[in-house]
This record gives sequence, C-alpha cells and structure tokens, in this order.
Amino acid sequence: PREDQAVAQSFVDVVQRKIDDKVLKAPHGEEGNRLKESVMYPGFYLGAAVGIGQFVFLRKAPIALMRRAGQTNSLESSKMKPFSNLFDAALSAAMAGTVWIMTTDKEKVFKTASEIPLIQGKSDVSDALCDDFIAHYET
Repeated sequence: PREDQAVAQSFVDVVQRKIDDKVLKAPHGEEGNRLKESVMYPGFYLGAAVGIGQFVFLRKAPIALMRRAGQTNSLESSKMKPFSNLFDAALSAAMAGTVWIMTTDKEKVFKTASEIPLIQGKSDVSDALCDDFIAHYET
C-alpha cells in the first residue's frame, strides 16, 4: 500500500507541475463538460441555495425579530449597512463553499477523471500529460 501511494503521488506531482507551469489547463469539449458536471452537481447547486438562503436570513431575520418585539426605532445605521452587508455576504459565501465541498460526490469526480482518454491527440489532458507520464513510467 505504501509503495502504491508513493507511485500514485509521483504521478500526481507530474500533473501538479503541469498545472503550475500553466501547461495543463481546464479541459474543453465533452471531457470538460463531463468534469464540470461531476464537480458542479449536486454540490454547487446545494451550496448556492444554502448561501442565498443564509444571506436572506441574515438580512431579514434580525429586522423581523425586532419588529415582533416592538422595537421599530433601532434600525441599522446607514454608515454600518455596507459593512454588515459585506459581512453577511462573506459569511454566506463561506457557508456556500463549505456545503459545496461537503456535498460534492468525490467518487463521481474521480471516476469521471479516470475515464478521460489518455491517447495522444484525443484530449487536451492526454496531449499535455502523455509524454511526461511515459517518461515518468520508464524511470
């Protein structure tokens, strides 16, 4: 298992170097669409819904609670409104990102990525990685 991990990590390092050197970019066409769909669905949509819901809640709930308690004169000052909007937006975006990461089906992403053809000339990924993978495999 440790040896298998080392081999897998060495290939991951090759891919990371290609990404860092800007040689390997996001795939286009059908393979790009399949990867995007596996990363976006359902995690992104759930995360976006939670983030939007939380933002609305953070903006409307305190006002509704204050009105219900009978306090109508202590509304948010106009000087603080931009800061509170920014804070609520940042908090909501962080929650949305967390939900996206937690609900992304990682197995589906790995399976989709593993099905990308690695025959030179058949995909952007193979064109960027084939020669390096062959050279790495031969060492």
